[in-house]
Amino acid sequence: MACKEPNSMLISCSQQPRTDS
Repeated sequence: MACKEPNSMLISCSQQPRTDS
């Protein structure tokens, strides 16, 4: 899951670098 919209995955996004793969 890539970090696109800082909604509910804000925490997940902070832990993992936004990978657009």
